[in-house]
Amino acid sequence: MAYKLADYGKQLLTYWLVPLLCALVSWQKGLDINWDVQNYHYYNAWAHLHDRYSIDLAPAGMQSFFNPLFDLAWYGSMQLLTPQGAGILMGLLHGFNFLLVRAIGLRVLGKVAWAAQLSWLLGVFAVMSMGFLSELGTAMHDNIVALLALSALLLCLQAQSRPLPAQTPLLLLAGAIAGFACAAKLTSAFYALALAFALVAENCTHESRWRNRLQPAVVYSMAVAVTMLVVGAYWYWFNWSRFDNPLFPMFNDIFRSDLATAYDHRDTRFLPANWIDWWFRPVLLAINHTLASELPYRQYTFALVYVAAVAALVWWLIRRQRGMVTVFPQRGTVLLFVFALVSYALWLKLFGIYRYVITLELLLPLLLAMLLASMVGNRRGFGIAVALGVLLSVHNMNKAPDWGHAPWSADYVAVSMPTDIDSVGTVALMGQPLAWLVPAFNLQIPFLQIAPNISVHDSRYGEELVRRIDLNKEIRVVFDPAVYSIEQVVTRIAQGRFSLLPTACEPLQAYMGGQLFAYQYCRVTR
Repeated sequence: MAYKLADYGKQLLTYWLVPLLCALVSWQKGLDINWDVQNYHYYNAWAHLHDRYSIDLAPAGMQSFFNPLFDLAWYGSMQLLTPQGAGILMGLLHGFNFLLVRAIGLRVLGKVAWAAQLSWLLGVFAVMSMGFLSELGTAMHDNIVALLALSALLLCLQAQSRPLPAQTPLLLLAGAIAGFACAAKLTSAFYALALAFALVAENCTHESRWRNRLQPAVVYSMAVAVTMLVVGAYWYWFNWSRFDNPLFPMFNDIFRSDLATAYDHRDTRFLPANWIDWWFRPVLLAINHTLASELPYRQYTFALVYVAAVAALVWWLIRRQRGMVTVFPQRGTVLLFVFALVSYALWLKLFGIYRYVITLELLLPLLLAMLLASMVGNRRGFGIAVALGVLLSVHNMNKAPDWGHAPWSADYVAVSMPTDIDSVGTVALMGQPLAWLVPAFNLQIPFLQIAPNISVHDSRYGEELVRRIDLNKEIRVVFDPAVYSIEQVVTRIAQGRFSLLPTACEPLQAYMGGQLFAYQYCRVTR
C-alpha cells in the first residue's frame, strides 16, 4: 500500500503537478479579455455557429475572415462548462507543454546523468518563460500551437531512433499534427516548414544514401500538405466562394478579391528595420522590450541562447582547427537545433511578432543547457543552466505582461440594451475591437464595420457596406470615445453620405465578465 501511494505521488509530481498549477494560475488570473478576444476570437466562433457572414460585414475587420477552428473549440468549452471552467481547462491544456518539453529533453539528453531530473526542471523553466506566462489560460492560441508543434517535433525525434521503414507511422502522424496546426492558424506554418528542413539536416548527418536522407522529410511533408488541405478545405472553399480568395484577405495581391485592395495584408510592424536588427534581434529584445510586441516583453533568455550559440560555434571551430577529437552528434541533436534555427529565421523574415515564437521560446532552456554543456562539460554546463533557469523564472513571473483580465462572472458578455433597439435595422461599428458586442446584442440585424483594419480603397467594400444597410429602419453607430472623437466619427459617416449629430449620442454600457466598457451609441440619418 505504501509503495502504491509513493508511486502515485511520483506520477503526480512527474506528470500532473505542473499542468495543474498552470490551471490554477489561469483561474487566479481571471477572465481573459485580451484585445483579440474582444475583436474576433469570441465573435468568429459565434458568427460561424449563427451563419452571420451573409448578414454582418467584417465587424472584426481583417480578423473576421480567419479560420474559426480553434475559436470554436474554445467557445464550445465555455458553453459546455462555464467561463471559469473554460479558463481552468485552457490553463491545463497549456500546461501540457511542460510534458512535451520534458519528453524532448529526455530524448536529446540521452544517457546524461540525472537526465530525468534535469529534463523535468527544463520543462518547468519552459512554462515559466515570458511569452508563455503572458498567454497562459488565454484564447490567443499561441500556447495551443506550441502543443501541436512540439508534439510534431517529439514524434520526429522518436522516429530517429527507429530503422528507416519503421519511421513512417511516426512521421505521418507528426506531419498530420503539423498540418492541422497550419490549417487552423496559418501563422504557425513556419514551424512545419522548419521541421522539414530539420529532418533533412538530421538524416544528412547520419545517413550516407541520398534516398535515406530525403525520404523522412518527404513522408513528413506529404502528410503536412494533405492534412492542411483536408482540414482547411472547408474554410478555403468558404472564403473562395464568397470573396474569391481562399485566404481572404491575406495574399490578396495574388488572388485579387474585389472586396479588398490588391495587397498581401501582412502585419509588418515588427519586421527588422536594418541589418543590425536582422543579426542581433535576440540581444536587442533584451534592451528594447517592445521591439516585437505591443506590450513590453522583458526577455533575456533569447539573448543568453544567442550568445551561447555564438560562443559554442567559435569553440567548435577552435577545437576543429587544433585537430581535437569532437564527439559525433547523437541522434536528434541536429534535428532540434536546426528546427530552432530555421524556425527563428523564418519567424524573423515573415513576422517578427513575439507571440508567434512562443513554441521556440519553450525550447530555449533546453537549448541553453545543451550549448553550455558542449563548452564546459555536462556537470558545469547543466549546473549553470539550472541556476540561470531559476533566476529567469523568478524574473518572468514578476515581469510577464498581461494582455487583459477581468473578474469572473456567470456570463462572458452582456450589454445594456438601448431602449430604441426595436426600431434599429443596422448598427455600424467604427474601429476595433468592437465585434464582441455583436453576440452580446444577439440581434438579427447587420453589424457593419466602417473603419476596418484592412486596406479597402479601390475595392467594392464601400458598395457592399451600403448594400447591407437596411434603409427602411433606423441606423446607429457604436464607437469607443477613448479611440475616436465625435468629430472623427462625423467625418467618417459623412463619407457614406450619412450624417450624425453629436447631440444624438448616448452612453452604451457593455460588460465582458466583470469589466465595464463604456461606448457611445449614436443616431445616424440619411
